[in-house]
Amino acid sequence: MDMDLDPEGGQVHHFLQWFSGQDTVPNIYIKERHIGGLDALKQLHETGQLQAKF
Repeated sequence: MDMDLDPEGGQVHHFLQWFSGQDTVPNIYIKERHIGGLDALKQLHETGQLQAKF
């Protein structure tokens, strides 16, 4: 979802801040589990742990 283009993007952003405690985007979820942001996703990929999340 591109929150900048969606009319309800601001509301979604506020919800994600409340829900995840993370103020930045992207906010990445895999199978309803919060992974974190882009740095966390990259680290999972680089250490070979990303595939196990699927």
